[in-house]
Amino acid sequence: MKITPVILVGGSGTRLWPISREDQPKQFLPLLGSNSLFQNTVDRVVKNKIYNQPLIVGNEKHRFLIQNQLKEIKAESDEIILEPSGRNTAPALTLAVLRMMDSTHGIGDDDVILVLPADHYIGDEIKFGNTIKSAFSLAQSGYIVTFGIKPVHPEIGYGYIKKGNVIKSDSVEGAEKVAKDGNGFENDVSRFEIEGFVEKPNKHTAETFVKSEAYYWNSGIFMMKPSVWINAVNELNKDLFNYCELAVLNGDADGYFYRPNKIEFEKCENIAIDYAVMENIGSSNEMASGSRINTKGCVFELDVQWSDVGSWLSLADVLNINNDSNILKGDVYVDSTTNSIVIANNRMVVTVGIENLVIVETGDAVLISEKHSVQLVKNIVGKLKAENRTEQQKHLKIQRPWGSFEILDQSQEYQVKKLLINPMSAISLQFHEHRSEHWVVVKGQVEVVKGESLFVLKENQSTYVSKGEIHRLLNNSDSVVEIIEVQTGFVIEEKDIVRIKDDYNRHLSS
Repeated sequence: MKITPVILVGGSGTRLWPISREDQPKQFLPLLGSNSLFQNTVDRVVKNKIYNQPLIVGNEKHRFLIQNQLKEIKAESDEIILEPSGRNTAPALTLAVLRMMDSTHGIGDDDVILVLPADHYIGDEIKFGNTIKSAFSLAQSGYIVTFGIKPVHPEIGYGYIKKGNVIKSDSVEGAEKVAKDGNGFENDVSRFEIEGFVEKPNKHTAETFVKSEAYYWNSGIFMMKPSVWINAVNELNKDLFNYCELAVLNGDADGYFYRPNKIEFEKCENIAIDYAVMENIGSSNEMASGSRINTKGCVFELDVQWSDVGSWLSLADVLNINNDSNILKGDVYVDSTTNSIVIANNRMVVTVGIENLVIVETGDAVLISEKHSVQLVKNIVGKLKAENRTEQQKHLKIQRPWGSFEILDQSQEYQVKKLLINPMSAISLQFHEHRSEHWVVVKGQVEVVKGESLFVLKENQSTYVSKGEIHRLLNNSDSVVEIIEVQTGFVIEEKDIVRIKDDYNRHLSS
């Protein structure tokens, strides 16, 4: 038994704002420990021998976040497919499957794939692995398996799956062998035909679903053979398949990365797996022509302490709660505070005499919301995006392939940054048309290229780079170098970079 994980790393950074941003959405954040949700997802599969190396699909703008976070946990990917823009999960999965089935690149056979969002929490990872083994024969025999979570409360932020008839093990090809190999298939009450999908119901409807015990939460995790997905997309969304196929055929490989053709891919409909395929393969569905749909779907129960960490409330559900039912993280002091979430990232936060609030502080923004209204934060993020506010897009600390920089102070004429340059890394050979820079090394030592000069700066030493002067910083040591940079000029934006040479194949301001 071998399964190829396909990890979907898209995301817009709306529901967990202000910690999550467009340039660094929640899957790349260490919300539940030292590793990010993405790193936990990768680790979940690379340490289990039933899986091949994962194939990863993410956004072009997150390429170095993906690559650097893989390096941090010493993990490798079969390939990283970079979408030129977000088009939701159905096009992302179709790209991955087409690349896998490309005989010049792919696995060459029809290995079962496990489709995993990169931003989920799984509490019981051993049980998760056993459940995947148990569902394997369903996928192997031609089903698209979706995994359902038994609802524990009337959640209005999730989609629901209505289960149909039980699928008996003796009707599934390979079930006997799976059970014999000790890979689960313990009972017949975990596998059901799909009777239908319901998208995010109102509270009354959700309460009815929970009481009926006929519905699951839709986890967004899927399992199938690549050929089954190709046939389903061809049958149910032909245009989507055609555009993805052209995008892959006309794409370009770049080391670990594969870039689909931008023009073709952006013709794809922005649509999720559920809408594109799954909602059309329930037990009672027919095509518009009246003919039966050939693709088979089923729902398999997943009982592993799952959460999609889709809001501050769902994050609170998987964090520890103290005696006052508060979630406190960071430099926080409270008095007469109950049933609240208080998170501080940069400054001390003090609360007195409050209840049922969500308070989240970052270096450039503070969110304060009643708990029952916290889902509405996405409306504020939409307004920030419409007004082109940087607080929607990025943090004061910004990741780069060579390390990171943090904005300490800024105005229209100057900007102060702290640069962290990783071991054996270098910024590009570049110059600026509109600004000059002053560098002070505060930790470590760095090699400096400045015009025709090459020299080393040690701690407490500094240098000045004038406007238009070619320069570069190289950290050839095995320790992170810290530098304070002061930029002065009338244009201090990142777009004022002209790159001459770059180790990471970036263009002007990427």
